[in-house]
Amino acid sequence: MSAAGQDLVFITEFMAANTHTLADRDRDYPDWIELYNAGTNTVNLAGWALTDDPQNLTRWRFPAVQLAPNEYLLVFASGKDRRIPGAELHTNFKLDAGGEYLALVKPDGKTIACQFAPTYPPQQADVSYGLSMGDRAMVWVPSQAPKRVWVPTADVGLSWTTLEFDDRQWQVVTNGVGYDPTGLYGPFLGADLRAAMLGRSASVYLRMPFVRPDSGANRLKLRLRYDDGFVAYLNGWEVARRNAPKPLRWDSTATAAHGVPVPTVLEENFESHHGPYVLMWTEERTQARIAEPNEGSAGRFLRLINGQVQNQVAAVAFGQVASGQFQTVTAEFEFRWRARAAGGARLVGLLLPVSTYGSKGPGVDLATLRNQAETSLPGVLTVVLEQESAGAPAMLSAYWNRMRYGALTLAPAAVAPREFHQIKLVLEHTAEGAYVTASLTPRSRSPASVGLKALDRTFIRGLQPYPARLQIAAKIRDWDQTIDLDNVRMQWLPQSGMVIEEFDLAQFSDLLRPGTNLLAIHGLNRSATDPSFLLQPELVIAQGALQPGSERFFAQPTPRAPNGEGYASCAPAPIVSVRGGVFKEPVTVELRSPVTNGVVRYTLNGTEPTASSELAQGPIRISACAQLRAKTFVPGQLPSPTLTETYTLLDESLADFSSNLPLLIIHPFGKYISAYSKTPVGLRVIDTQNGRSTLTGPADYDGRATIHVRGFSTLRQPKSSYTVNLRDAHGDKLRVSLLGLPKEADWVLYAPYSDKSLMRDVLAYELSNQMGRYAPRTRFVEVFVHRYGARLNRSDYQGVYVLAEKITRSKNRVNIHELTPADNAEPAISGGYIIKRDHSQRREPGFTTSLRGVEFSYVYPEPDEITPQQRAWIARYMNELERAIYGPDFKDPNKGYAAYLDVDSFIDHHWLVEMSKNIDGLRYSVFLHKDRGGKLVVGPPWDWNLSWGNADYQEGWRTEGWYYELLREHEICWFRRLSQDPDFRQRAIDRWWQLRQHVFNTSNIWAQIDQWAQLLEEAQQRNFRRWPILGRRVNPNYFVGRTYQEEIRWLKDWIAQRNAWIDSQLLAPPTVTQTAATSTNAVTLTLSSSAGRIFYTLNGTDPRLPGGAVHPNAQLYQGPVAIGGPVRLFARVHAGSEWSGPTVAEFKPHQ
Repeated sequence: MSAAGQDLVFITEFMAANTHTLADRDRDYPDWIELYNAGTNTVNLAGWALTDDPQNLTRWRFPAVQLAPNEYLLVFASGKDRRIPGAELHTNFKLDAGGEYLALVKPDGKTIACQFAPTYPPQQADVSYGLSMGDRAMVWVPSQAPKRVWVPTADVGLSWTTLEFDDRQWQVVTNGVGYDPTGLYGPFLGADLRAAMLGRSASVYLRMPFVRPDSGANRLKLRLRYDDGFVAYLNGWEVARRNAPKPLRWDSTATAAHGVPVPTVLEENFESHHGPYVLMWTEERTQARIAEPNEGSAGRFLRLINGQVQNQVAAVAFGQVASGQFQTVTAEFEFRWRARAAGGARLVGLLLPVSTYGSKGPGVDLATLRNQAETSLPGVLTVVLEQESAGAPAMLSAYWNRMRYGALTLAPAAVAPREFHQIKLVLEHTAEGAYVTASLTPRSRSPASVGLKALDRTFIRGLQPYPARLQIAAKIRDWDQTIDLDNVRMQWLPQSGMVIEEFDLAQFSDLLRPGTNLLAIHGLNRSATDPSFLLQPELVIAQGALQPGSERFFAQPTPRAPNGEGYASCAPAPIVSVRGGVFKEPVTVELRSPVTNGVVRYTLNGTEPTASSELAQGPIRISACAQLRAKTFVPGQLPSPTLTETYTLLDESLADFSSNLPLLIIHPFGKYISAYSKTPVGLRVIDTQNGRSTLTGPADYDGRATIHVRGFSTLRQPKSSYTVNLRDAHGDKLRVSLLGLPKEADWVLYAPYSDKSLMRDVLAYELSNQMGRYAPRTRFVEVFVHRYGARLNRSDYQGVYVLAEKITRSKNRVNIHELTPADNAEPAISGGYIIKRDHSQRREPGFTTSLRGVEFSYVYPEPDEITPQQRAWIARYMNELERAIYGPDFKDPNKGYAAYLDVDSFIDHHWLVEMSKNIDGLRYSVFLHKDRGGKLVVGPPWDWNLSWGNADYQEGWRTEGWYYELLREHEICWFRRLSQDPDFRQRAIDRWWQLRQHVFNTSNIWAQIDQWAQLLEEAQQRNFRRWPILGRRVNPNYFVGRTYQEEIRWLKDWIAQRNAWIDSQLLAPPTVTQTAATSTNAVTLTLSSSAGRIFYTLNGTDPRLPGGAVHPNAQLYQGPVAIGGPVRLFARVHAGSEWSGPTVAEFKPHQ
């Protein structure tokens, strides 16, 4: 890094792989850059620039932002390009974690203020890089240095604060001065002033001479222990004060106490049915309540979880008791849990910032707690105890600003059921952060109990004191589990005189003289009769923190705060002898450090290696499925990036497994995959080679992902569908191609179960794409999930799945504009949006239309990202659409539905629903989207398993009958109203007959089904051995085939009958035959129809006028038509008020 120029603005810290450290207002985790003004003047950054391209020095210019001396400014390098003064700033580029150029450029666009050139080194996840700002700090004048003190008895003015004052009659002391009756101040005292001060004076004068540091030390700091107040002078000028009155007299007293602290305490033992807390639960039967004493409890307690339902979540939030900031905060509570079921439990304690969650009330909402997202909340210190299943080990860990600190694995006996245990969290704040201790005491009511510490005074830089209150939350996975709380206690200990406070005197550096200088302090007690007093100063200097060559890695990032010591370099990653893969036999792996002074530590359970992890000292024999993670540790260097390799060992039963479909192997490494949290997994995708795939074949993808169970009604089925999110080594979204599909990070593994054809969803998406309407692209695959046992075996086989694109906004999926939180005005606020109509029981955030009560939920932007203005805008648009549809002017192209709705998309979606008679169609899983400046588009299609006769309700099995007539008023039943517009109805009829020619042609659909049935012939046999449901009804099956072939035949027959019925309900277009004359170039056209009269034109004009009348230029067909030149025939059948679809053809007889 290099710097130039007179304005001392620097890039002091940046993060190029931000996964959990700092979120922006969108709750994304983009890269970030910190600027610091090290000068003495305020700098207007207007016109300054940040760039990652040395050929484009003005890539992103600052708005008019003032940066005061010693002030920090944070800019997110997100690519979102936001530059509103006073708001969150975002560059138009992102940082490359692999290393690139980065510079701050002055307004002339040429002068580089500072730069990391030619590139900064490769970065690690949640590790920042920048300039050390305190690594050369040293005590210049220690507290034990000689001083002179005097208890004043008269006013001598301020001359005593100058170097020239004659203090030879004052008392010479070392260390501090003061007195106290408890002995707490004893180690800090060099002179006991009890006799001179107690009952006589509340003031004392102290003079401490020192020699000015050399020019290389440009920061002077005063460190001071004091009880109760003071005013400090440098060479006669005031430089710092605390608890001192104005004006200050020689016999003044301190204005506030700052001595031996008196704690504030909250205690709750739930003996009363009412207390200073709020209880939260999801439904009446899960209500938390005060319970009477029982075995193991001498008094009442709070039954927070009663185990009446699965996936139960509840919380208790206490109000703020102590205001202000405190040196030490302690929170502790006892808990007891019981679990007869196999499911796990989770207990969370949160210290909530009052500034965010208020001084009272519920605190963090249950939706966040249900999704286990509390560890991602900014500014919340969280302690988490989690047990995957009854009798399994538990894990105790703590989180701050989305980073995990410490993780203690507890034996099952440490959290034994039916006994109370205690969780305790202690914060000890310092000037630069806090020491955090998190512990669990098993059987806390036993005299012999001993605490187990997950964190033992672990220092978290930047964790400053904040007014906080306590919330405790609990969650269970299965029913018949209970969680009880008792003896909740919080203690807030105020700042103590024994704690050193630091005062930066850098701004007063011009007061320093060459040679000897003087620090003078007027110490103040609360009163002359106060029983304790303390004054202990020392001076600290730091060499200029912002010097060329001081680049460092920071394992503890400090955005908007001074950097710590850091590491000058990063250790290189370990070298592994055998890369991960799939193996038939045990594999022996060796790890070694690339440098001689490094050691390698590793884990085999997927957890991050630490300095206390297993040391790699020889061959490591891997005989069971494992995820190896390893780091190199070198003294004085940042630990290396983590090496991750996944080893899958095959059971003999799978040694020769092969398929004609791609294969997926999912490794949760002992973690339970649920619907309510994202489980980190290893994922291996194996494509076919020459038409076959094997488990030991080459990987199409082999890496990290998170996964959770998805669905609503299908959650009750044993074969689970999953959402899969690909992640890189830093935990960021990883956009890659899977099995040839376009690159993206978010995918769905759909599990066909009640649909025994295994292809209904795939067929719907294929037809939609053929119609020209985007639908998720798919691939059939077979899936293994390694749940139990040392090796992957046949019991891990999960059957045939469909890998599908998740419906998201991207150029390869729903291609609409990005909508950012800054887009709150026209035209930007008009899009893009994705919304969804779904089961109301999901309780997903959204809105309800005012006229018909149709419920919609937010998909994009996500509920926690969409701004209030955007919520109001899309709700207003949908209300206006609804009023337009049902209003008196609904046919008007400028006032009616056509002004808001993409009519063709709605018609296409309607016919896909009707032709398949999808009984969830336009009711549930209905996606709609709107682009910027565009109209509402219906789609993409999703969730088509209850279609083509696969339902025994809503007349889903019948090939006859219109499905849209069954839709309820609060569903998307617009077709009924729009059909009252004859032009809309005609438009829909025309589209049906157009689709029937190709996309909905029965033979074409049959051919596609046959092709997939042949592809699935081998895999379906394994699928139905795993899930033996052929010949058995699975809700809501109407038809139950005994074989897979019967299921396919019935599906094909149903489609043919359905198409024929819809055809029978609409006037068919006329047919045309052409007969050539024998002696001329003329031809004769013969039109025919089974009903009605045929009208036609020969110039391509529609014989039907808008509104349904016959065009005046149309001719009534009365017999064969002879033509001698080129014509464009446009013909329709007219019967009553109905018109058929068109027959359009061109004839050129002269050719």
